[in-house]
Amino acid sequence: MWPPAPSETLGWSRVKAPAIPKNEAERLHALRGYQILDTDPEPAFDALTRLAVHIVGVPIALVSLVDVDRQWFKSRYGLDAPETPRDVSFCGHVVASEAALIVADALADERFADNPLVTGGPRVRFYAGIPLRTPEGFVVGTLCAIDHEAHQLGDEQRELLGLLAQQVVDQLELRRRNRALESALADQEKHHRFFELSLDLLATIDDQLCFIELNPAWERVLGWTLEELRAKPLLTLLHPDDLEATTAEASRLLRDSSSTVAFENRYRHKDGRWILLSWAAITKDNVFYASARDITDARRQQLELSETLARTADLTTRLRSILASAN
Repeated sequence: MWPPAPSETLGWSRVKAPAIPKNEAERLHALRGYQILDTDPEPAFDALTRLAVHIVGVPIALVSLVDVDRQWFKSRYGLDAPETPRDVSFCGHVVASEAALIVADALADERFADNPLVTGGPRVRFYAGIPLRTPEGFVVGTLCAIDHEAHQLGDEQRELLGLLAQQVVDQLELRRRNRALESALADQEKHHRFFELSLDLLATIDDQLCFIELNPAWERVLGWTLEELRAKPLLTLLHPDDLEATTAEASRLLRDSSSTVAFENRYRHKDGRWILLSWAAITKDNVFYASARDITDARRQQLELSETLARTADLTTRLRSILASAN
């Protein structure tokens, strides 16, 4: 039975376990970054192990990724086991040395002669492992070829295995880029949904105070279509009494790359009435990133409340005066 049962591991004490590289923490971080461990088989990797088998003329080829205490096979040709312990792995030695390892006859190599992967199944006699080196220089595993018989590896075969190993790394990088792209597209979709559905008025505005991008809330609040709003500088919709303060605030933001909160001004609705907006905005690269909220009703209610409180205070004063006179 293979891999060996726990009771069979007692003989491993004579096996020369691979060393742990000094950059192990960074190496494992690079491996984790691919998010590939324990994933399903993929045709792109399986094609490479199949090519390796035919190039070297062996029955087994693996894409082996060396984890904390195991080597896990992303692709395996001619082998059923999905992983083996790291401390008896040949690939662990490749990771430790960060160099290719060619073992023509494992029974004649003191490092591996007593290895249970040699003395038992899968009967490793020949091993050729090429490092899978990330663009940052970390060896995360190997592309390896295995035979049950002693074997010699020709120079051309070794070169071709090296090219296949680079293809494995390219596939790992492609998976990572695709994942990043999918994540970015998902974030973009979330941004688009937020932008489209937000009740606040969201906009990007250039340094000439013309709209670049604005969300549908503008049309709902001001009555103008988005095309009509983009066609004219927003200052043309501004209340004349707010023009000076607005241009001064915009100039300050552009000059200082600063931000503003709760800046208020009035814009003309398409039906002629005035809408009071409260702004929050920041600038970057001469572009305003702004959010505005219609506070017309809130301000009217605030004024009505203030008037009510004033009348109440006046009434209280008069009542006190009347009571004082009565006393």
